[in-house]
Amino acid sequence: MWMQMMAQFLRGNGDSILVLDEPDIYLHPELQKRVLRMAKEKFGQIFIATHSTEIMNESEPGDIVLIVYNNRTAIRITTEEGYKKVYSYLGSSENAEFARLARAERIIFFEGKERNLIRKFAIKAKLGEMFQNPKTVYLQAGGFSQWTRVKEVDWALHNIFDINVKIAALFDRDYRCDEEIHLFKKNLENSSLWIDVLCRKEIENYALVYDPLSEAIKKRVRSRGNNITSDEVSERIVKLSDTYRTACQAQHLAHYLAHHREVDRRTTDSTHLERASERFEAYWADIDKRFSIIPGKEFIAVLSAGLQRDYGVSLTINQIVDEMGQNDVPPDLVDRLSSMTAFFN
Repeated sequence: MWMQMMAQFLRGNGDSILVLDEPDIYLHPELQKRVLRMAKEKFGQIFIATHSTEIMNESEPGDIVLIVYNNRTAIRITTEEGYKKVYSYLGSSENAEFARLARAERIIFFEGKERNLIRKFAIKAKLGEMFQNPKTVYLQAGGFSQWTRVKEVDWALHNIFDINVKIAALFDRDYRCDEEIHLFKKNLENSSLWIDVLCRKEIENYALVYDPLSEAIKKRVRSRGNNITSDEVSERIVKLSDTYRTACQAQHLAHYLAHHREVDRRTTDSTHLERASERFEAYWADIDKRFSIIPGKEFIAVLSAGLQRDYGVSLTINQIVDEMGQNDVPPDLVDRLSSMTAFFN
């Protein structure tokens, strides 16, 4: 069956549509996941009918559609509640990832719902082997303030369940200033866990690299027989990012002031705000640095809505990442993924 699938894969290209009917019946779980990864890279559009939790865990949020015979319409799964409904429908009320904890060697805690982005960036940076390993489990940690939960899980797994597993956590930066991040990391230096904070607002911001972003837009527009120039793309990107200036500045100033009031009470608020404003302006003047502080997920969603309106095409984070080469992955993310790999090793 694997050989038959590969024969069909060789016939396909980016303009092809692939339809697979329950490949999980014939394939080992690891091959199921490999089929999905290969299909995404090879074909322009794919449809897979499956009952495999392995394939669903490998899929992106929003890719899964639940079809129940007595419902008139299908349900696109995008929320945690939706995933629970799917697993319940398949005869398991628990997320399949948790069933692998007893066999796990590594656990990576992350924020948000985009766990596959960590894997995709690792693959692009040629660091993907460990991040795709079946003994690496991904779990949601909640927000930045929930880092203590990671320590509690570590304690419980080792002391109650006697599970020998290494744990790492990668938190979003949000709008926190450099000094707050530095203090947070310093307080955890003696911990047996690997815990770090992104340099960009959230993991989605690492897809905001100008050249791959521009190429993804042009490719999506061309797919509908239209054309858009590099200048038009640049104008669209810069103009949209400018709409976030006021909100981003307010958030950065507020977080900077809140932190420095705690650690430096002798300095006046006006001086704190002046320093925060200078730092923000320096970031905003550089389009690459600006990409690191705007709300990345929201920016891509609004950008996609504009392309849908004007050209009839959408744009996703994964389509942008697909245009990235090894050197396009921001160096600070590569450093963190390399550091995490070294910790696990």
